[in-house]
Amino acid sequence: MTIDSLSRKLATLASTNAAAALTMATTANQRIASIPLFSGLPNTSFDSSITAIVTGGNAAAGVGGASYVCDDLATSALAADNPALCKMSADGRYWRLAPVNGAIAAEQCGAVPNDTTMGTANVAALRAALSYVSQVCNGGVVQCGPGLFTLDAAALGSDGLAIPSSVVIRGQRGSTVWAPSSTPADHMVTITGANDVAIEDIELRGTVLFANTSRAALRRVKVVGRLSGTVQFAETGIAVASYFGGSGQTYQDATGSIDGGDFGHTMAGSVMTTTMSGGTLGVTQQARYVVSDFIPLNAAMRYVVEFLPGFLGGAGAAAPMITLYDSAKAPLPSGQSNTPTNLFIGNNESQNGTISAAIMNAAYMKIAVGSFRNYTTAIGLAATFDLSKIVIYSASNDLATQGLTASPGDAAQIQLSSCTDMIIDDCDFRMVNRSCVKLISCTSCSITRSRVRYSYQGFTDDGGKGNRITDNDIDLRLATSGGDLIGNKLLRLRGLGGTGSNGGDYSRNRIQGASWGIELLPNNPAYRNTASHNVIDAEFAGMSLTTGDWVVANNRISLCSQGLFGIELPGADSVNAISATATGNVIQWRDFSGYLGFGISATCVGKVAVQGGFIRAPVVIQNAGTNVTGEMVIDGTVGEFGSTALLGRDSAISARFAALRPYVLCYPYGTSASGTVIDFKPSGNANPLSLRIDHLVPAAASITQISNCSNVSLTMPDIRPAGYVTSQYIRIDWPTNAPANVTLKDCNFINPPADMGRSQWCSLGSIVPQTGSKVVMQGNVWGLQKVPAPTGTYNRSILSGDPLLSGYISSAAIGTIAAGGSWTTTLTAFGACTTDRGYDVQPGTPGALAGLIVQCWGSSDDNVTVQITNPAGTARTVGTLSLWVNGLRPT
Repeated sequence: MTIDSLSRKLATLASTNAAAALTMATTANQRIASIPLFSGLPNTSFDSSITAIVTGGNAAAGVGGASYVCDDLATSALAADNPALCKMSADGRYWRLAPVNGAIAAEQCGAVPNDTTMGTANVAALRAALSYVSQVCNGGVVQCGPGLFTLDAAALGSDGLAIPSSVVIRGQRGSTVWAPSSTPADHMVTITGANDVAIEDIELRGTVLFANTSRAALRRVKVVGRLSGTVQFAETGIAVASYFGGSGQTYQDATGSIDGGDFGHTMAGSVMTTTMSGGTLGVTQQARYVVSDFIPLNAAMRYVVEFLPGFLGGAGAAAPMITLYDSAKAPLPSGQSNTPTNLFIGNNESQNGTISAAIMNAAYMKIAVGSFRNYTTAIGLAATFDLSKIVIYSASNDLATQGLTASPGDAAQIQLSSCTDMIIDDCDFRMVNRSCVKLISCTSCSITRSRVRYSYQGFTDDGGKGNRITDNDIDLRLATSGGDLIGNKLLRLRGLGGTGSNGGDYSRNRIQGASWGIELLPNNPAYRNTASHNVIDAEFAGMSLTTGDWVVANNRISLCSQGLFGIELPGADSVNAISATATGNVIQWRDFSGYLGFGISATCVGKVAVQGGFIRAPVVIQNAGTNVTGEMVIDGTVGEFGSTALLGRDSAISARFAALRPYVLCYPYGTSASGTVIDFKPSGNANPLSLRIDHLVPAAASITQISNCSNVSLTMPDIRPAGYVTSQYIRIDWPTNAPANVTLKDCNFINPPADMGRSQWCSLGSIVPQTGSKVVMQGNVWGLQKVPAPTGTYNRSILSGDPLLSGYISSAAIGTIAAGGSWTTTLTAFGACTTDRGYDVQPGTPGALAGLIVQCWGSSDDNVTVQITNPAGTARTVGTLSLWVNGLRPT
């Protein structure tokens, strides 16, 4: 076939196909009709060739236009069940809504946005749409256009809008809103026993329940709760500084009034400076306070107190105290278990039940600031308090009337009960006066990439298995009347919370403003969970993770000045041991106001390991265990302390700190700490302490206060003290009912204070040790010199190693020693004992004892005998000279 003939044949075929296509298009066009409104269908007849119609609207032009088909599914039964989606035309045929790509629009079912009078109709329309997509289309999408869809609360009833399986609700993000006309009897939306359900790109202003659901999802949903506004705190304008310095100002200690004889206090502008001299202080904490005049409050209101950064400066501050009074100015019990009873502590978790830390029912309050010291801290410390940094807020709007009989976090805006494999992703939660999402007995569910603002509580996981709450931004700060944002100190609520979870992952979340950032209590030592790489700015606690096996790694936690716990680790369990590992965490108090606060607080029933990280806190690490079988292990942590670096009680401790240094020396109320760097006082003497500090700056405090411990080992190769303390730097008191071993190795004091002597490096107390006790010294140095034996009431024979055993006599009247005769004297050499031999004796005049036999031995505790013998056949005159005696104890 030639090219020309082929071209002509192809052209003929194309012309024939085009004609056929035109004929088909004409026929199809003849089978589709158009009518203005679907509501007018019953009054319209169509040619029998018409099988599809197109409307310009549902009940009104331009709203809900759709395509409808006449097929085998369009029946009288369907019309009876779905009158908004299927109708009979005047010619007796039935027409049903035709989905487009599996989707129908709520407006096509009669829903009308932006008309508050359509609440009942909208509920009916949405129910019809959900039923139609589920039953007729075997699943699909119900789309909602832009605008506010009012849903009548009465029409919702107790069932709400029930979404069936395999149905997706999809709006237009940022413009579609579902809102109940008022608070419904129960949830606005319910998904019960339905699977493969999703809600996307819509704003929900009511609560939602998922129950017994698998593979459901909330994506790109905005959830708005019931708070009336973002402002929940009012600025009172109370100028705290104006209540100091006047005739109403008083002075007190912990038990009553004082004359101020050892106490100095000056006021410059809003800054109070307090000092306390040495006085006649004993072994307990001493505190002196300047107390404000009565500060008037409204007894019908709730108050919180903020200590802003910059409030505290200097060193030696006592805990600021707030006391409450009734309208007659009589002490008013704070509702907390404090002494005195009218003492209110902001971080003491509760005043009403367990959920509120507000000042309530008080007509007046007083604020006291001052100084503390004891025998373990330096004298003459000056603390400063900028009273303008104390801000008092009153609760307003919803917070002013929030019920306190039950925690608002117990309820939820979005509740998941017994759900599996559900996803909540990229959602926004605002103005929620309860938990934003609560998982109850759910498995393998996730909440990710979502945001929370101006709300009470973030997300809760109760009884979950393998749930994941990660990569969320949870900001629970609330606005003040002055436009600031502050954390919610009034209610004990959480960024993440829950109980009984196992296999959970709570990581990479950003949490701000919660009174407790994360509080998750597995309540089963066999349950293992992970909380890592979170960034938390909280009020009272960063993370409380008790009674479970936890891995806590690389979190960044910041607390306000009234903070209580950076990380709280496993609690007591009477049957099983519990372990936890905290690795690489950074924990910091934003400022110190001298309140009780622990960077890491662990109750060691099993083993708690703290590895690396940086902690700046009033008390860096607390071991609060009461079980002697537990153990805390610390390795490579850097700490900055306010009062104490390590506070230990009953569990064994093995610790290596990379560095410890002071931040602000203060006394946190209620710690029972002694103002030393290391405070270890177990109630059972079987608890050992093994401690190494690679670099230590004790500042104006002693290093250790250790008592009732049967095995102590201390190594501190780089100690840089600063400031005179009235006791020894290292103090260890023997157990009273068991022998003990004490090892002091490589404790190197670099440039110690000039006004402190070598003997102040260590004391073993006034208790006589039990038989079998031992002390080993090795490589300890004060400045460039070896240190002497520790002071204390103990038999020097139990000491071994290399203590400097030194004695001196300035004028030994030796005179003339006869031929073959001897001269003998006794002098003090601290640490000497009867087993000592081989002391080196040196005369003040070189060569003065040449040719003589000089011997020296320990004759009693702290004394040596020097004997000089003349072996010659003639008398030898020595005269009067000074003698130095030095010895080392055999190891």
